[in-house]
Amino acid sequence: MELGERDLAVLKLTRTFSQVASTHVSELLFGDRSHSVPDKALGRLVRLGYLSGWERRATGSKGGAGAYVYQLGRAGRLLLQVDGRLSPNVNNHALMLADTHLELRRAEKVGLLSDTDWEVERRVPPSVRADLYVSLAFPSQDAAAPSSWRSASAPSNQHASERRWRGTGGRLR
Repeated sequence: MELGERDLAVLKLTRTFSQVASTHVSELLFGDRSHSVPDKALGRLVRLGYLSGWERRATGSKGGAGAYVYQLGRAGRLLLQVDGRLSPNVNNHALMLADTHLELRRAEKVGLLSDTDWEVERRVPPSVRADLYVSLAFPSQDAAAPSSWRSASAPSNQHASERRWRGTGGRLR
């Protein structure tokens, strides 16, 4: 069976975070569809061995059923050339990174910010690896930014809030 474009996007999203919950997949890749569409796609990818799904992610104090958690299955690992073994447990750290990415996408959708770059497990010199690297711009602050923040030396495609952040040694003024 040939995989569709959205199926490949599900596999790539799963590879990026190593594990994702069904809520991540639904909102990030199937936001324009009813909940049955991503559920069927995830079920198909599990049946075909591209994903491995198990357990329900624990929910908060209110109870109720949580989301299923997925990782690449054997066929998915072969297709995307991913080394390593399947995890026998839910990786809450990986899910937290995916949660953060999802929240950033939600904020971007309502116009609060835009991410100009992001990467999971990015190497940062000299010897640090950031769990999740994100470069953000704040369009609403750009419109209100004083003209003194706009320097002639800054690239024209760089937002004023980005320049302000970088120009203060990492402290946002």
